[in-house]
Amino acid sequence: MFGSHAEDVWGIALLTTAVLGALALYGDALGPVGQGLRHGLGSLLGVGRFVVPVGCAGAGVRLVMGPLEREKARVAIGLVLTVTAVSGLADVAGGAPRLTASAAQLAGAGGWVGVAAGSPLRHGIGGWGASVVLVAVLLLALVLFTGVTLRRAAAAVAGGTRDLWQAVVPEYDEEDEDAQPVLPVMDPVAFAAGVD
Repeated sequence: MFGSHAEDVWGIALLTTAVLGALALYGDALGPVGQGLRHGLGSLLGVGRFVVPVGCAGAGVRLVMGPLEREKARVAIGLVLTVTAVSGLADVAGGAPRLTASAAQLAGAGGWVGVAAGSPLRHGIGGWGASVVLVAVLLLALVLFTGVTLRRAAAAVAGGTRDLWQAVVPEYDEEDEDAQPVLPVMDPVAFAAGVD
């Protein structure tokens, strides 16, 4: 129907949904529709509902930025796994209510999705084990959603940490006799790698 503008239409729709969702979930706005959205997503996703506007915005930006012919499935799976993992973690941290719990209890934990994702793991490998698995799923989901490998992300974090370290801890100039020595500057990347 929209031909070559289909991705633009979907991108704008997702960005609009993100803004409206943020107004409803974060700003307690949009009147009865916002209240219905808060309660509905609260029962379904619990605390994971707060990830939905961010995910919609990210997906909308990805669509508007360029063609994703091969990446649509990867981005969609990443988004679904992100919401599921966050809801599962919220279920484990939120007291693990049952599916029959009140809407308020479900909204304060992981909702129905959180119960479905977190409860079997918690019963099988305990709360700590479930948390480890769900954090791993969340990392996988973020890799899929963003398309950034863990190696690239770690390199970016290391580079940012190195730049921050150098900005906070200035190097001591040995030629300036009046200067007071400060802590020795250490390269955090080399330190993390065990290099002296």
